[in-house]
Amino acid sequence: MHIVIKQPWLSLLIGLVIMASSAAVILTGNTGSHDPSRMVLCNGKYYICSTGGGMKVSTDRLHWENSTNPFEKGLPDWVKSLIPTARGIWAPDIIFWNGSYHLYYSVSNKDSSQTCIGLTTSPTLDPTAPGFGWTDRGMIVSSVLADKRGSIDAAPFLDADGKLWLCYGSGYRYGAEDPEIFVIKLDQKTGLSDTADTKFYPVAKGHIEASYIHYRNGFYYLFWNSGGCCNGASSTYKIHIARSKSATGPYVDKNGKENASNALMQTDKAAGIFGPGHAGILSEKGTDYFTFHYYPATGRSVIGLRTLAWDADGWPHIADDVDSAKPAVLK
Repeated sequence: MHIVIKQPWLSLLIGLVIMASSAAVILTGNTGSHDPSRMVLCNGKYYICSTGGGMKVSTDRLHWENSTNPFEKGLPDWVKSLIPTARGIWAPDIIFWNGSYHLYYSVSNKDSSQTCIGLTTSPTLDPTAPGFGWTDRGMIVSSVLADKRGSIDAAPFLDADGKLWLCYGSGYRYGAEDPEIFVIKLDQKTGLSDTADTKFYPVAKGHIEASYIHYRNGFYYLFWNSGGCCNGASSTYKIHIARSKSATGPYVDKNGKENASNALMQTDKAAGIFGPGHAGILSEKGTDYFTFHYYPATGRSVIGLRTLAWDADGWPHIADDVDSAKPAVLK
């Protein structure tokens, strides 16, 4: 069927709708966030936790409101004792595992010379649900106790067998050739450090941070950030990706080179995205929803949301359509 549009205004309107549908989605509501966790689902609602400890909630992934703060009572006593000059909660991440929500969080002093990662859990993220409440489980790792292992930006992940691991680290205080992103195996009952396997596996080096690992179709995909994170529209953060057949590496770029990566996302002035960082993925009904923070042209950092498209070789690319019921695929 061929339709002839005689009214110029109607033609313009249709054109604008088409442009809007293909353009990058703009989230609404209370979207302010830095170092957002992955998006997680609980009781039909979506939650994200950010640096500072506050949580946000959404019913549709697009409009966000403030929720409760798991750290409203302040830092745990063990953190205050370990790092007396701690500056609050950094870069938390959440995973639902063994029947409860496990929130891994970081704490640092002013110059990041003392850092640690802890764990707190709750059976639900819904503050109106029975049993809601956070219980701190203690420390996972700390740079106070381990030299040259910056203990921030914790991101738990499951391997191909459903075993729980943690990637973390930061190299901005160390040399460009030092291992800075590490993977450790976690205790499969408690989610804490595994006392039977205490090895730290270095998986990436250099001035990088904000690591995140996602398993898909036989590969572990390692995301991380380079550049500067926190300078508004002048931020130079960009997201890299490498992959491996093993959770512990080696991680390689598209050419199979170790200690190398491919750029996934960086500043896009035309789209109003500056310094994107801190990747997270929610896989739901065949679609991989990709969350991150970025700076608009003015103002503080906010939550960003896209979907991932996967090419024929199994590498992800950023897509714009976050409303599609089907996964985006690049030919």
